[in-house]
Amino acid sequence: MRDAGLLRCGKSCRLRWVNYLRPDIKRGNITSEEEDLIIRLHSLLGNRWSLIAGRLPGRTDNEVKNYWNSHLCKKLRKEGFVFNQTTSKRPKRSQAHNGRCRKMGSEETQPQTPYMQIYSPKPTRIVPWLGAAI
Repeated sequence: MRDAGLLRCGKSCRLRWVNYLRPDIKRGNITSEEEDLIIRLHSLLGNRWSLIAGRLPGRTDNEVKNYWNSHLCKKLRKEGFVFNQTTSKRPKRSQAHNGRCRKMGSEETQPQTPYMQIYSPKPTRIVPWLGAAI
């Protein structure tokens, strides 16, 4: 990209396209419906922003993460929610509560629910295999 006169590397160009320039990106503020969905999905998935953004058409994982960190976290803390953050990407079974929203005092009054891992296998295309056999 430097050959084209830009001061960006390839990775920077790709991230700019993915997060800002794509034509299908939704412009404007996040709606209250989207905000509620982000809160509910974060309570289920934790900080897995790409999975959360995948359920918000036109929103990028970076945008959802930034909105969470700059707006929602502060707002929910004022309402009495506690966030147990973890540094690892995937919570361990013993850390089922990490990354989830919970009202203050709810840990003592409600029993812990077991951690439920969400598994979504990637689809495998069989069309090329069938084409070779035909």
